[in-house]
Amino acid sequence: MIRIRNNLWADYDRFDSEVRRALTFKPKGYVFSPAYKSGRWDGKICLVRRVDGRPSFPAGLVHHVVQMVGETQVKDMRVPPLPSLPPFAINLNLDAGQANAVVAAVDAGRGIVQYPTGTGKTLILAGAVALLRVPTLILCDKRDLLRQLAEQIERTLGVEPGVIGDGVWQPQGVTVGTFQTLTRRLLSTQPTAHHYRQEAIDYLASVQAVLVDEGHHIDARTFERVLRATPNAYYRLAFSATPFRSDDPGTRLRVTGWTGPVVALQTLTEAIEGGRVVPADIFIGKLDGPPTVALNYRAEYEAGCVQNAERNSIICTLASKIEGAGVILVESLAHGQLLSERTGLPF
Repeated sequence: MIRIRNNLWADYDRFDSEVRRALTFKPKGYVFSPAYKSGRWDGKICLVRRVDGRPSFPAGLVHHVVQMVGETQVKDMRVPPLPSLPPFAINLNLDAGQANAVVAAVDAGRGIVQYPTGTGKTLILAGAVALLRVPTLILCDKRDLLRQLAEQIERTLGVEPGVIGDGVWQPQGVTVGTFQTLTRRLLSTQPTAHHYRQEAIDYLASVQAVLVDEGHHIDARTFERVLRATPNAYYRLAFSATPFRSDDPGTRLRVTGWTGPVVALQTLTEAIEGGRVVPADIFIGKLDGPPTVALNYRAEYEAGCVQNAERNSIICTLASKIEGAGVILVESLAHGQLLSERTGLPF
């Protein structure tokens, strides 16, 4: 039997070797590790730990373990928290797919909402906050996203959320925060910072729902460190168009472990057919000139992209054929300025 004893860990009382095999992986780049090169490490990471004397694993992986091991008995010993926040002045206009995603996520309690970019993941997130009505932390990894999420919550739910990040520490019933600020406080070792560290620990322990926006961008250790500091968060949801990196075998297990499996999914085809995403026409231009050769990436990028006359000519020709609004995306200011001069487009 697998028992979900709390919001962080599940344990089991048999098939130890099978569970360990199911939760063992080799992380991306392990062959470059000095420990692996010296023979001190076999390159494998196992997510099984002993917690309170029992063999345990992150509770979000229960579904994965059941599939891999074939166990059918799962006992969830947790009790969902009751709504404790006042009702929100909801200003949401969800379509059927978004509404279904909200219900699926809240019913599951733990998991990933995997919807393509442009399909309203933030609206789904706000809908989940409104339906749960418990102390909630919405996590992100960028200051710009912090502000966007705070504005979206205020606009759609009629409440000004608390903010943790960008030099601000003002938690509320619903709070938007960054992983970076919380991690800095949790890791602080300065004697004078004890108050700030304890303040972070106490706040995270008070949270009953953690919602992660674009969690796949977060470093695994940072992601785990903050999520593990929320032991009372019964609801643990992530929202992303691409929750797993295909080239990193450990990402799926790590992300799923602290959030849960995919519980609501919309494909790009479904989003296009539903009118949420505009289909794209992709054209690949061929360059006839010789490839550039340089000593480093910066020099090669400068010669092969920014100062590549043939390539820039193709871009300008394509831009001249665009009807209506259009945009040329570049990686450097110098390239943008050069193309602006060539095309007459604003930069």
